[in-house]
Amino acid sequence: MAMLASMSAALHFLPAPPGSAIFSLGGFPLVLSGFLLGPGGGFWCGAVADVLSYVVHPMGMFFPGYTLTSALTAALPIALYRAGTPHDQPLPLSAGRLVCAILISQELTKLLVALFTSKLFGLPFQALAAKSALEQLLHAPLYAYGVFLVLRRLIRIRNFRIGAYQWRDESAGPSNHA
Repeated sequence: MAMLASMSAALHFLPAPPGSAIFSLGGFPLVLSGFLLGPGGGFWCGAVADVLSYVVHPMGMFFPGYTLTSALTAALPIALYRAGTPHDQPLPLSAGRLVCAILISQELTKLLVALFTSKLFGLPFQALAAKSALEQLLHAPLYAYGVFLVLRRLIRIRNFRIGAYQWRDESAGPSNHA
């Protein structure tokens, strides 16, 4: 958890590539933490990452709403991904399902950030929300691809168990672990 929180904090301070103001990988370790640690562990990882970012590099006032959105960034994707799967069944590793869960959760949390920023600083909510929506169209597939690669590799190495969840890799063919 500490490694993923510190990675997220560090990635928030990397400059965006030239010509790309919307590209950032700071949320990826948070999203990954939810899939590795579960929604509870991911939630705390996101909260710690936000506080750590503020302590290391304060940019304005501290606002707990941003900490909440950071925590939800880590907890919501796995909660959405897990929805509909019985708790006694292994989670199927599906790239399409990852993209959907991450895109929906990222859109929700980024809309919260836009709302908080609009209310705190008097900026137009519609413009902030539109920028957030465009960002997530880029980020969600990249985050999903990264999570898919990490989970697939860990499933093959660690005998289908990661953190609190049992996973199965559907791309590996039939399995007798189900």
